[in-house]
Amino acid sequence: MEKNPETNHWEESHQSKYCLLALIGVGCGEIVGAMLLGKIQDRFGNIVAVYSCLLLSLIGMSCILIYIYFYSFTLPAAFTMTFIYGI
Repeated sequence: MEKNPETNHWEESHQSKYCLLALIGVGCGEIVGAMLLGKIQDRFGNIVAVYSCLLLSLIGMSCILIYIYFYSFTLPAAFTMTFIYGI
């Protein structure tokens, strides 16, 4: 299943630590996304806000697929991916 067998030596606490650090991006992305989409909705209306949300979701899904394709864990890449997904 894993392409990179040398990462199997990680202990469970090590894995939990980096997974939780990467998930901080989701919370930050949700906050930024809510403020951004709120401003878009106030200024341009509901239809533009819905299309903006769809576009941001598409960008987030694309980022996840690119991350899965390369399958190498780095904390900055994981944080960026979760941040974009959170928006």
